[in-house]
Amino acid sequence: MGFQELELTLSQAESDTDEGLPKDEEARQLYQAVSSLPEKYRSVVHLYYYESYSVKEIAQILQQKETTIQTRLMRARKLLKQQLKGVWHDE
Repeated sequence: MGFQELELTLSQAESDTDEGLPKDEEARQLYQAVSSLPEKYRSVVHLYYYESYSVKEIAQILQQKETTIQTRLMRARKLLKQQLKGVWHDE
């Protein structure tokens, strides 16, 4: 899975939920993987993908530099890709 596919899946996961729980198995696995991230990564992923805030807005909300937010998003994507590698068939 490439970063673009991961981003698309992350952005769609919110729309695939019913009472906060993802409907399909991939979305459920992704939700669990995001939930297991360390807080500093989980919060930026949530704000960026689920709440649709920009990097600049997240930096203001968390009172961090934009480059810090970009780095956290990059590292979170890498962690998610590693966690989901054996779970999703296309890896």
